[in-house]
Amino acid sequence: MMNINKIVVAGTGYVGLSIATLLSQHHKVYAVDIIPEKVQHH
Repeated sequence: MMNINKIVVAGTGYVGLSIATLLSQHHKVYAVDIIPEKVQHH
């Protein structure tokens, strides 16, 4: 059984967004940024 982790990625630039995308394939990922327009709430 796979363990699903909650992960927070700080920053949604090129590196942060890439890491968040890869990690979200198997984990619950939250991305945060100091610029509100870069982060969309679902």
